[in-house]
Amino acid sequence: MKSVASDTTRRVMGVLLAFVSPAHLALGSSPENDAVRKTATNRKAKPLKLEILRSFPETVGGQQGIATDGKHVYVQATLYLSKYDMTGKLLAKSAKARWHHGGICHHDGKIYAAVSECAKAGTRKHWVFVYDAKTLERLAEHDVGAKFEVCAGGIAYYDGHFYVAESYWDNDHDDYVVQFDAEFKPVRSFKIGFKCPYGIQGLDYLPSTKRFVVNSHGKDFYLIDPSLDSKTIQPGRAPFELQDVAYLNPTTVVVNDRDGKRVVFARIAE
Repeated sequence: MKSVASDTTRRVMGVLLAFVSPAHLALGSSPENDAVRKTATNRKAKPLKLEILRSFPETVGGQQGIATDGKHVYVQATLYLSKYDMTGKLLAKSAKARWHHGGICHHDGKIYAAVSECAKAGTRKHWVFVYDAKTLERLAEHDVGAKFEVCAGGIAYYDGHFYVAESYWDNDHDDYVVQFDAEFKPVRSFKIGFKCPYGIQGLDYLPSTKRFVVNSHGKDFYLIDPSLDSKTIQPGRAPFELQDVAYLNPTTVVVNDRDGKRVVFARIAE
């Protein structure tokens, strides 16, 4: 998560994210998270893991979001949206954006991006921008500023609704997701009893599991029912620090590995 309110702010925030202690991101430890893990253990639910199947180099840099239409992979950097074929060939790159772009999702030939000023002191400047998946040209924007306070960080589409999640500058907030209708009118807000390191960076619905997968800014991720009930969380750990996630097929998700400068095809396994 990086603010784009000014070039200076972008540089400072970029340094913060690049050099934040891996221990802080990787641990994801809090009373709430530890309780979730304990509950999962008591239910004899095995902790999930992310198994890497293959990857390709990501060449634009500064990965934030990821999406796929099954034939292409779309990667959102902070200020650029890029399009690759499934082998990693760069096919297109958007014009430079003004605001911080975070998670993205693909729906009906369009790319939807969570966009924000991402101000540490708080802001109401949050939108969802819509891009043409063929040309990467911006088509529309929707103001969602009334529902977020820090940074609109992740976005997913499921069953006629969009789900937008918030990112933070600390590990002290319960995960927060807002459900919108197709016109981006708010339907319901959810607070989840888990504290992703720096909030939720990415999420997507997995039809094969009938659950959402939710990624933190660290190695923590979890599966959760569409009700977003904390009692349904099944936590997991990845071998690298995460960004966004996108469903590809029943056995594969696509994930950003920003530090490794690659796009990863992986499976979620017990």
